[in-house]
Amino acid sequence: MKQEPCFGTAWAEGRTSVEKASEPLAPGEKLQFACRGLDASLLTDLHMILLGMTYKEVAPASESAQPSEITTGVKRISSAQPAPYHTAHFYQCSDEFRARMAELGGERINEIARNWLALRAPWVTEFVPESAERMEHRREIIENLAALARVAQKRGSRLLLRAEYRMTE
Repeated sequence: MKQEPCFGTAWAEGRTSVEKASEPLAPGEKLQFACRGLDASLLTDLHMILLGMTYKEVAPASESAQPSEITTGVKRISSAQPAPYHTAHFYQCSDEFRARMAELGGERINEIARNWLALRAPWVTEFVPESAERMEHRREIIENLAALARVAQKRGSRLLLRAEYRMTE
């Protein structure tokens, strides 16, 4: 058995009661997006980066099973196994994490995508170079998450993620 890359779908919870169902979304306001590689670990790493934390700061709390600010950013709210070798996990971003993502602008998004590894582990001086395609894919994910977070923030709704994992022979 071989695990395929995770495929995730992020979305802003449905319309609020004050919006009319027929009211069109403003340009750039999507209710969801989906892509390969969007999973809870990416969200947790992004949360850690936005908090200005590194692995060295997070590890002691994780090892001692102590709650820390990092553990409250992304919470698993449900799981399912719709078929053999296929699981789906559902996550909710905290209001604080959603707000931090909503504040991201183009320059900061590019900086995070370009320096992803160094921001998580700045003491490591030599990283295996990442391909331009990988950095661009990460930038697109973060850019879409930030736009979606702005929609959810504006609506006062939850930002959710479904991560699907499949095994193949």
